[in-house]
Amino acid sequence: MNTKEARMKTLLENDFVTYYGKHVGAHHVQLSQISGIVRLCDSVACNQCLNFFRYNCQHEVFVIKCASVVNVIDYEKFINDCVIKGDKCDLILYDTDKIVFVEFTCSMEGLLAIHLRDGIPQQGKRMKARHQLSNSIQALCNVSSINDAISKFQQREAIFAYRIKDEDLFRNVPVVIEKSERIWMELARQRESQQLILPMPNGFSFQMVKYPDEYVWN
Repeated sequence: MNTKEARMKTLLENDFVTYYGKHVGAHHVQLSQISGIVRLCDSVACNQCLNFFRYNCQHEVFVIKCASVVNVIDYEKFINDCVIKGDKCDLILYDTDKIVFVEFTCSMEGLLAIHLRDGIPQQGKRMKARHQLSNSIQALCNVSSINDAISKFQQREAIFAYRIKDEDLFRNVPVVIEKSERIWMELARQRESQQLILPMPNGFSFQMVKYPDEYVWN
């Protein structure tokens, strides 16, 4: 592990926890490394998934191809361990030149965009994931030393990695939506689409990767 990689872990375990009022030495980053073609998932969400969807599922959400070694920080676990409130993404991936924040989801397609539940509009998972990524980036960049470290990465990306659940058995279920609701939903989805392409904070770019599409780390 080179100096830059070790420094990111050290900054989180020291400067980050200090900034958010936690005790240094009490919280540790779970850091691992990947290379080649790797398939990742949100193990917590997979374990909570209905048996109907879990049957014959490979428990994969994100396929990444790395020509070199990439470091992986379980950011959600670290934040939960620190008991810090607020949105957080799942993972932080980085090497010497690039850093990527990743949020996973496995969902029915209709829940990705803004939708109705009992006639009440609900935010789609795409926008929620974007907020989680944006807030995670901002939470780290609030710490000046971490902001300086992140700004030195030549490439900075925020990725919403998602998988669509198998909905074949639900396709024949009739859905009745009033005309006024359909018009409102279409306008809301257009606004959501425009928000998704807005710039991310701190020089990050946002993109969505749908399983089983392969994300190439370069």
